[in-house]
Amino acid sequence: MFRSLAGEDRVHCMTKCAGDKDITMDIGIIGAGSVAQAFARHALKVGHTMKISNSRGPNTLGDTVHTLGSGVTAVTTEEAAACELVVLAVPWDDVVGVLTHLPVWSK
Repeated sequence: MFRSLAGEDRVHCMTKCAGDKDITMDIGIIGAGSVAQAFARHALKVGHTMKISNSRGPNTLGDTVHTLGSGVTAVTTEEAAACELVVLAVPWDDVVGVLTHLPVWSK
C-alpha cells in the first residue's frame, strides 16, 4: 500500500507487512545514475541492501559504491536482475536494449 508520502517515509512504508514486521530486501538496481543513487540512499536508510549495476560493468562502480556506503555491492546487470525486487533506472530509450539481453525473470 502506497500512501502519499515523501522520500524516506515512502521507502519505509515498503518495508512493512502484516503485523508491522520489518522486512529487509536485497534490491537490484539496473542503472547507476542520479535516480538509482537517490533510491538506494533512501532504501539503505531503512535497512535494505542494494546490488547496483550499469552497462559498463561492476568494475566501473567503485566510486558509486564508496559514496553510497555500507550495504551496496557492484554487480553485473544479470545479478541485479536476479534480485527479488528490481529497480530499472535507465533512460527510456535504453529500456528495450537493457531488458532484451537479460534471462527470463524467474521470481
